[in-house]
Amino acid sequence: MRQSTTTITARPRGSSLLLLAALMLISILAVSGCNTVSGMGEDLSAAGTGIDRTSEATQDKMTGKERTDQQKRSSDYQSGGY
Repeated sequence: MRQSTTTITARPRGSSLLLLAALMLISILAVSGCNTVSGMGEDLSAAGTGIDRTSEATQDKMTGKERTDQQKRSSDYQSGGY
């Protein structure tokens, strides 16, 4: 009868470097994602300000009332569009 022998070998060095490179790439993408989310928040805020201005202008046209420049600036300040 013949006995089979099992040998345990270590992973090749190249796969360890590949794993390290993958982990570094994932961490870089995760950190850069924070800036992306922040930028998206600013874009949504700007879109909300635009909608707010448009709705106020439409309301003014429907009621026949015009806002003064001071009232427009005050409205922009309150909605964060300053």
